[in-house]
Amino acid sequence: MRILVLIATLAPFAAFAQSPSIAYFKSNWCPAEFEEARLVNITKTYYRKPGTCCIDRAILPNGVTLEYMASKFPLGFSETEDTNKCTGYKPEGQDAIDLLSEKATYAEIGKRIELRRREQEAEEEAKRKEAYAKELADTKESAPSMSPGELCWLYGDAVRSTKNELASIVLSEIRKKKIPHRATAAKDRSIKIGDSVCSMQMALGLPDDANRTVNASGVKIQHVYRKRGLYVYTNNGIVTSWQD
Repeated sequence: MRILVLIATLAPFAAFAQSPSIAYFKSNWCPAEFEEARLVNITKTYYRKPGTCCIDRAILPNGVTLEYMASKFPLGFSETEDTNKCTGYKPEGQDAIDLLSEKATYAEIGKRIELRRREQEAEEEAKRKEAYAKELADTKESAPSMSPGELCWLYGDAVRSTKNELASIVLSEIRKKKIPHRATAAKDRSIKIGDSVCSMQMALGLPDDANRTVNASGVKIQHVYRKRGLYVYTNNGIVTSWQD
């Protein structure tokens, strides 16, 4: 009997504590500013898909129905949760004005935005090509006067940046100057006992410091790479050991 009384007592509270209604939105829709302002007026509790412009869901206050949300957000409202990746675009500026005044549809604005994106990418690619062409021309002119260390470091950097034409120009100059090297060190980014100083520089770049010792057996150098915590030792231009 006590159990029945307890259930009867809790029943009204259970009905009162029902989960609020949740409105879901499509992953190919992002609200324009006026649409988001409308969403704020209806409910301030809404969530975006992380790191995107897409609205994931909104918690509806009492009295706001899903039918009402569907009428207010016909482009974005979804009857079920949309777990797809956000592919929506957010109309701004003139695009938002055109959408609000119905001078353009959401799909038409999407095409505008995609066209502008492609044009921007093409412009950026043209600038990159122009900058690279200048870099090639400058390197051709300056390579003959570069030091062995500069050439070896530049070759390694060019290889790792997949700047093949630049790497070819620098390697040609290294060969002209007959600088001992192991070209594969640039890609491997590793050194071996017996490597030349140039091979070391191709793999690791220029050292922060070089401590030189001269004695009867020749020239010994400690090459210090502080960020790597690495010390490379060479004897008469040949790597003999290293410490990390």
